[in-house]
Amino acid sequence: MTRPVWLILAVIFSLSSLDLGMRGWLGWTPWFLAGLGGGIVCALLGSLIYDALVGPWGRGR
Repeated sequence: MTRPVWLILAVIFSLSSLDLGMRGWLGWTPWFLAGLGGGIVCALLGSLIYDALVGPWGRGR
C-alpha cells in the first residue's frame, strides 16, 4: 500500500478509537489502539517530511 493510504487508514483508526475511549467502551483498549494509530501517523508524516527534505538525489537512485 502507498503511504497516503496508510495515512488515511491510521487517521480513521485513531479517531474511531478515540471516540470509543471517550465514550468509555471497552476499558483501556481504545486508548491503546488510538496511541498505536497515532504512532503510525507520526511515522508516516516523518517519512514524508524526510523524503521532501532529502529530495531525489538522496534516495540512492
